[in-house]
Amino acid sequence: MSRRLVLFGILGWIGAVQAEQLSRVPFAPGAYLVDGKTEGFCRNGPGGKSLIVETADSIAVITVDGAKAHVDRFADDGVLRLDGGFEGTALVVSGGGQKLAMERENDAAVVRVGEKPPQRWTRASAAASGVATGIGGVFFKAKDAPALRAWYKRHLGVDVQVWGGAAFDWTDAEGKPVAGTTAWCIDPHDSDHFAPSSAPFMVNYRVEDLHALVAALKEEGCAVLEKIDESEYGKFAWVIDPEGNKVELWQPPRGQ
Repeated sequence: MSRRLVLFGILGWIGAVQAEQLSRVPFAPGAYLVDGKTEGFCRNGPGGKSLIVETADSIAVITVDGAKAHVDRFADDGVLRLDGGFEGTALVVSGGGQKLAMERENDAAVVRVGEKPPQRWTRASAAASGVATGIGGVFFKAKDAPALRAWYKRHLGVDVQVWGGAAFDWTDAEGKPVAGTTAWCIDPHDSDHFAPSSAPFMVNYRVEDLHALVAALKEEGCAVLEKIDESEYGKFAWVIDPEGNKVELWQPPRGQ
């Protein structure tokens, strides 16, 4: 098993407990089409401990605490605080005389609010194509890797670990931890980590749907390497940009 896979496996466990709970909610961050028309959005909430789901006429904040779930729904028909949990695969909450249920159905999330017709939320093309959502890692070569790692540790305070790099945890605007980490690593000058590129560096980008992105890149005529790695640490693929730089694409495990 490569050092890179072990590294990303370690990083993936950061914040895993809360993320694992949220992963049961039928939404993931990204853009959606509601009943094939109105665009909706889902994004991480404060501290990565909630999900914010919104359309043009409503916003719902979903928070999961162990087996319990809470939804604060703000809409034209008022503000509701709903409480409940999971009933099988469905998230079911109620309050103020209303009931709200969410459940995955094939490639969509079906939402039922009271007696209203159910809404079918499907991933919009921008999300389904697996666009980059953040920097997963920065890797570069050095003529004297140990010496350069020591320089960064001494002068910039980088917490270099025995595997040759460091992990920078993500935080929100208030400095509170959120799910996500960016890896930083110095490789020896003779490393083949960036082959077939001759560039001395490589950037790893987080994506939401690796296979969809790879298919789209191939259709657009991009130089996609055929190999795709899949393991418990996520999914990895590579593409060569127009200037010959190797780009690593990483879809982390769900909820990480």
